[in-house]
Amino acid sequence: VLTMEMANQEKLAAYRHEMRTRGLPLHPPDVNASGVRFSVEDGPGGRGVRYALPALKGLGVAVAEAVVRERESGGPYRDLFDFAARLGPKVVNRRILEVLVKAGAFDSLEPNRRRLFEAVEAALRHAQAAERAREEGQVGLFGEALLPEPPALPEVEDWPHFERLQQELSVVGFYLSAHPLESLLPDLERAGVLPAARLFEEPGRLSGRKVRLAGVVVGKQERAGRNGRFAFVQLSDPTSQFEVAVFSDLLARTRELLEARDPLVVEAEVRTDGEELRLTAECIEPLERIVALAAGDLPLEVEVDGPEALERLRALVEPAESARGGLRLVLLLRTGPGERVVMELPKDLVVPAVRRADLERLPDVRVRKPAA
Repeated sequence: VLTMEMANQEKLAAYRHEMRTRGLPLHPPDVNASGVRFSVEDGPGGRGVRYALPALKGLGVAVAEAVVRERESGGPYRDLFDFAARLGPKVVNRRILEVLVKAGAFDSLEPNRRRLFEAVEAALRHAQAAERAREEGQVGLFGEALLPEPPALPEVEDWPHFERLQQELSVVGFYLSAHPLESLLPDLERAGVLPAARLFEEPGRLSGRKVRLAGVVVGKQERAGRNGRFAFVQLSDPTSQFEVAVFSDLLARTRELLEARDPLVVEAEVRTDGEELRLTAECIEPLERIVALAAGDLPLEVEVDGPEALERLRALVEPAESARGGLRLVLLLRTGPGERVVMELPKDLVVPAVRRADLERLPDVRVRKPAA
């Protein structure tokens, strides 16, 4: 079924959510594992489905066939440069390499996607040089093709977690490897936000009620109506995707929010039309503000072990208007076991909600969220 719906990202997203509900893994695209069709295989998360290469936006069946054919004849790809050199400039171009990098298809070879993305131009030059070497018949002592040495990858930090997932979204059509709001689920629950999947469990029970939902905008279609322009906005949370209708007055007030693609909280009225669920937005606010209000005056406690960890943390802290709670730093000292210093940062210095996942991934940093 997934292969039949390969060109329909909306249906693939629905199948992905259904698989997740049933505990069935959807293994990510991989240049050394994916084929032209979705396939069943065993993986670290158990028996599941491997994502097909042609399901990525901008990467067609012909390219996928070339990738698989070369892999079967020449063995697994070693890195980005080996991939580009073996397929050659007649198959790969900038767009194809960027799509594969953004989708995480090279993650098993190099998990830092930004390093790969910034090396795309160098990989294309390497592919051209390898093609010239083959055409000129350059061979080594034992008759093997003598190809140029690949360059080194640039030394850069990976994209922030939210940006990395937005890049993935742009070529997959939905969040596959993770969801940008997953680390905020306890905060959203505290703020009275309903997981989107609950909408579809008992839609009749919610009909006529108002609900608070959170999500990242993944699509928007505007239309002209009798009373002005209105829009259908598709949002995604860690449990499902949902669509809300936004009518003219609210659309005019919140257009910038909707186009910024930052996480939002939507208050909407639920209506059912037969088996179809309809949501009408009544209020749209930045998720950042709602999370801060839910935290109240409770600070986010961050334990930091060492000056390097403190420097990494500092890169995530930003000023925010009317922030609440703030940060409490617990600095572990090297002067003796158990010795530490506790510091309360000014209330207007925060780690934004969309950077919370980056904070929790920092080495030698531990996060203790506010109690409810």
